[in-house]
Amino acid sequence: MNKALYQQLDQWHETGRHEEIVKAIEALPETGKDYDIINKHARALNNLSRYDEALTLLLSVRERGANDPHWHFRVGYSLYYMDGREAEAARHFERAIELGDDFPDTFQMLQWARKAAGEVEDEAGGGGEGGDFEFEPGAFATIALNMRLQPEVRHERIEDGLDRVLRGKKIGCVSGGGTALSENKEPEACDIEIDLADDSEATRQTVLTAVHRLGVAKGSLLTFRAKSGEKLSAHPVGQLEGFAVYIKTSDLPNANTCKTKNLSEMVADLTDLLSNNGALIRSHWIGPSEVALYFYGEGGVDGMIEKARPFLNAHPPYQKNRIVRLTE
Repeated sequence: MNKALYQQLDQWHETGRHEEIVKAIEALPETGKDYDIINKHARALNNLSRYDEALTLLLSVRERGANDPHWHFRVGYSLYYMDGREAEAARHFERAIELGDDFPDTFQMLQWARKAAGEVEDEAGGGGEGGDFEFEPGAFATIALNMRLQPEVRHERIEDGLDRVLRGKKIGCVSGGGTALSENKEPEACDIEIDLADDSEATRQTVLTAVHRLGVAKGSLLTFRAKSGEKLSAHPVGQLEGFAVYIKTSDLPNANTCKTKNLSEMVADLTDLLSNNGALIRSHWIGPSEVALYFYGEGGVDGMIEKARPFLNAHPPYQKNRIVRLTE
């Protein structure tokens, strides 16, 4: 396969141009579609919410994928978004982890799949991925997140997956977190506290790798501290970019209005529109006179705003908005 094509497909993926990936691969002759190309095709279809098509492609190479953690993750991802197939999805996420997948998102998806399937998990680590790991902290770390997140969003979208990775590798756990608020109680930044079993270079590198794989915003910082409190090192982390949409509460449609989308419907549709750029984390704030919607995703903030602005302008109650970049 042409190396330039692979590079182009990866570039399109990084910038959220999944339609371009599908078009380019579908134009190839069947003899030009090897295992890697089929996986890239399926990944793009998953990002376009075309889960049935993605699963069909992935199952066509199931023998090659049997021992590939990425293949199992993508199959699990497809199944998770199909009604009633969450238990099957969980089995594939479990297999991906068994094969060495240590991305926090995989652990998080496993938790969601188990929960949706009605499977019980324990409070501290769940499902056997190191949940029984106990230790005396020998060092500490803090992730200062350049993100405006509600505590429940921070916990569900970032802390849970990271905690499972750290416990699974028996090197530490997430011990807490907090949110900094402005004078009017709007979230401004967050932090996550981590207890570590030791302060070895190997442990720090493992944590750094896990945090790099988290979906967090640019401008975030991971800091390691010894048990004495001495700062050992600090590392910039994060690849997501973000923006906020501020809407005056006086402009929101009345609950009795049937001709326009209510706020929750609008947010759901906007989330679907933005999520095909890959990873997407959203949160919100309800202030005294404004509602703020926060979006952090891949593919660049300009691309996300280009998608959001026409959508908002197409719905009259939301045209009087202001958009603010959050990660510059």
